Amino acid sequence: MVKKSHLFGFLVAILSFFVLNSCNDSVTNSTEKLGDIKFQINSGGTALLKTESDTVAKQIFITLQDQSGKEVVTARKIELVSFGTGLISLPVSLPEGNYTLTDFFVTNSLNQTIYAAPKTGSEKAYLVSHPLPLQATISANQTTTLSVEVVAVNTVDTPSLFGYISFPINISETLNVFVAIMALNQASGTLELVPSTVTITVNNNSYLSKSLDAKTNLIVLNKFNDDDVISFNVTSNDYGSKKFSYTYASLAEQKGSPVIFILPGKTDPAELKALAWYPLDGSPSDISGNQLDGVNFGAVETTDRSGNAAGALYFNGNSSINLGDILNSNGFPFSVTAWIRTESNQMIGRIFHSDFNVSQDAYYGFGVFSRQGKFDISTGDGFGLGWSNRYGIQTNSTYPLQSWYHLAVVFTSSYTYSIYVNGVLVQSSGDGGSGQIAHNNDPAVIGAKFIGSIDDVRLFGSALTDNDISAIYNTK
Repeated sequence: MVKKSHLFGFLVAILSFFVLNSCNDSVTNSTEKLGDIKFQINSGGTALLKTESDTVAKQIFITLQDQSGKEVVTARKIELVSFGTGLISLPVSLPEGNYTLTDFFVTNSLNQTIYAAPKTGSEKAYLVSHPLPLQATISANQTTTLSVEVVAVNTVDTPSLFGYISFPINISETLNVFVAIMALNQASGTLELVPSTVTITVNNNSYLSKSLDAKTNLIVLNKFNDDDVISFNVTSNDYGSKKFSYTYASLAEQKGSPVIFILPGKTDPAELKALAWYPLDGSPSDISGNQLDGVNFGAVETTDRSGNAAGALYFNGNSSINLGDILNSNGFPFSVTAWIRTESNQMIGRIFHSDFNVSQDAYYGFGVFSRQGKFDISTGDGFGLGWSNRYGIQTNSTYPLQSWYHLAVVFTSSYTYSIYVNGVLVQSSGDGGSGQIAHNNDPAVIGAKFIGSIDDVRLFGSALTDNDISAIYNTK
């Protein structure tokens, strides 16, 4: 008497050896006498003919060995047809002889295993009267029907419960990131896709380098922790370099939308040749080609205006970037641009100062300052600390704290100074008695006595035009 099974449910088939669907079946000699074998499925009382698509038995997979133990049919797929209230397989032709059935699975149209014949010694073997292996004899020009008992496969079942060997498949979770590298075409004034090379680091550890075409590129990443920092160091021969950093969680939130990286612009257009260029992407390096690298005294990495982790530097009032004595030979004209985020209405925070000494006894050089919610710039003639020894202008408007602003200042000539905020010339008021400029041997600095974040500082030995400033501002 066949024992009935009350096991129901389904398991997505591992079918690790079903990829051998084409079989290793032996090629029969044309002189061999052939017979057929069919398989009658006995479900132990479990209904086989159901209407739900995922429970309808569609095919079986079998493995047969000959008398010597050699597999002559390996994981062959055989279609099933209904036969009264049950199912029977289409015939399989084999040379006459004795065979052993060692594997038997029943799958649905989704290639999910829904029934399996347990093997002797397996945990499920007690549920049937005759577990595998089963013997069958093929006679020439005859059809042998072999009855096979199967048990329903539950969703929690593993192949080993039925006596089958399986191997674990560890699927690495990945994240698809679509990346577009863009730069400003100075001639047309529009952003365009550009070819580049990207080097990716994870928490500052090397991960991947690859070349990107001038299109939206797919980069596949492993799954990392949500707070791991993924940095994209992007370099273009024509448009410079920039580092973009995100947490893994923020990249995952893109959900397939392209991440757009905009490079600073061409590194050497004649009209925008920088004396020095400090992206401040975690370091005080100069990328202008003039090798005027600074030294960081206490500034720390922070998020930039685009949300890139480690894309800017934070200054606490006591930190600064020391650039050394780099500007002694430069008089008028000159310009400075920077992105800033002020966090305190400090009396005077130096965004940039060409000649800085806390104990100096005269006004020297030129400076760009944040002062009680306003921006101002000034120069000193080196003859003292009085009103008559300096000249400067200050914005009429006050700018709220903790917001990013693009600041561009232009020192065209004596008394001819301009301040631009977010690419637009703003109204300002001037005071002072001397529009001359003198340098000493003190270092230039970024961020001295400033509280807040600074990013992408550029120094120019020319008077930037409105179009120049607009182009730099729009290169975000």
